[in-house]
Amino acid sequence: MNFEDYKKLLKEFVGFRSISTDQRYKAEVDATAGWLCDLIQKNGIDAKEITEYDNNIVLAKFVQSNKAKTVLIYGHYDVQPASIQEGWDFDPFVLNEKNKKLYARGVVDNKGQILIHLFTVFELIKLGQLNYNVIFLIEGNEETGSTSLERFINDYKNELQCDFVLFSDGELTMKHPVIETGFRGIVNIVLKVMTSSKDNHSGLFGGSIPNAAHVLSALISKMYDEEGSLNLPGINNSVDHISSDLLEDIQKIPFDESTFLKNTGAKSKLKPNTNFYLQNGYLTCAEVTTLTSGYQGEGFRNAIPGSALAKINFRISPKHTSRQILSSFEKFVKNNIPQYAKYSIQLSEAIEPILLNTDNEFVRKVKQIASQVYEKDCYFKFCGAIVPVAGLFQSILQVPVVSLGLGNEDCNMHGVHENFDVDLIKKGLRLSQAVLSK
Repeated sequence: MNFEDYKKLLKEFVGFRSISTDQRYKAEVDATAGWLCDLIQKNGIDAKEITEYDNNIVLAKFVQSNKAKTVLIYGHYDVQPASIQEGWDFDPFVLNEKNKKLYARGVVDNKGQILIHLFTVFELIKLGQLNYNVIFLIEGNEETGSTSLERFINDYKNELQCDFVLFSDGELTMKHPVIETGFRGIVNIVLKVMTSSKDNHSGLFGGSIPNAAHVLSALISKMYDEEGSLNLPGINNSVDHISSDLLEDIQKIPFDESTFLKNTGAKSKLKPNTNFYLQNGYLTCAEVTTLTSGYQGEGFRNAIPGSALAKINFRISPKHTSRQILSSFEKFVKNNIPQYAKYSIQLSEAIEPILLNTDNEFVRKVKQIASQVYEKDCYFKFCGAIVPVAGLFQSILQVPVVSLGLGNEDCNMHGVHENFDVDLIKKGLRLSQAVLSK
């Protein structure tokens, strides 16, 4: 695979400001889909833009043989916002190369990774070496939650019939390739505590009436026990649902605590005796992401707050459901809040966790090839974040899903100076070729 030809296409691709989170860039988003559709058609593949599902979806298909199996390759062309004012050393929508890395917004998430598979298919068609029929589904709303994609997959189920799904939208782990075997779900809750109908003068009433900030803080402190384990009634936060073979594979993944602390800026890892990849990818956790009460302006107002609010993000294990977590949290609050306080719990978002089927020929093939290309063992790994489309493909199309990230761990996805390591791009091209060729 010619890296320079790939880079020329990538330069064009990242030049589009396809920011789906900001309607001011709607024209750029549409132009990106149009560019993709034209590119795919120019390389001998039937492609079309589908417009009824938020931003345009690019759907393409190449039939190599009626006897061949079919792979559906998923990706997205939309990106997160970026501007030079955020600290970039250059225009984030102009491809830059420095220290053997390519820099641009979307260079790894996800334009660079989906382009690896596109470019590979183009080249294999020219060489007559493509082993599969190929469907490309490339959407423009991943960064806004892919809210219409379930409807699209159901509506176009017949056109999406395939033998397996392949997508690359992640990173290596400690320089090892990893195939994701599951994703934690999400439950976002807003908890509001009220101890009085208004804020009160701290000099006149301090020490004599409840403080909502104190009550909420005390409640939050009980969510974890002294050993750092989640303390919700009825929630068994163990790894007893994981097979012994999978558990053994996960425990083989290297972990370097000094690198972890450097990357996070933290001073220590919680529960040091717990395997990081199970802790971070499988076990349910609760994180307070917003905590607010009382006067927030400059200086002091010296008033006892009558209300306090917390936004709590649960990342839930594949062994749990959003309903279980919500029910358990409601019991926890009821059991631990003082009688003099009122409270409300608002469910803002719930996305179920995903457990992928990895016991199939397609996963085994990709796992073996990845180990050969990267010259390192390829491991199974749970992902602490969520890629809802993986679950949609598995549940609606009823086919195996292979999720293999190609990016470098320090790619700074969504951040300033997002980057893709040149050596890993070349390895990604070799891997894609080995997986898709005869």
